[in-house]
Amino acid sequence: MNGLVERQNRGILKALRIAKVLKTDWRKALEEYVFMYNTTPHAVTEKPPMELLTGRPVKVLLPSLRTDPMWYRDENTRETDTIKKFQGKQYADTLKPQRSQ
Repeated sequence: MNGLVERQNRGILKALRIAKVLKTDWRKALEEYVFMYNTTPHAVTEKPPMELLTGRPVKVLLPSLRTDPMWYRDENTRETDTIKKFQGKQYADTLKPQRSQ
């Protein structure tokens, strides 16, 4: 019933199937999947979930050139999120059938 949960489960099952085919530890595959999910920027906020949770950039193997102050990043994220939500609302409103009076 919940599309977001269904999509997340599909990704988890795919990671587990790959681990089975490659005969690797399924726990390690699941850990790598969760890390990948938490460090990949979200389409709406353009920030990884881990960064939004902790309030600082995620440390990965590649160096980061970010030097923006924290308050600036949070403000940009909020603005981007608000804009995307407004655009989504406008799109949804255009798809709603007009009621006849």
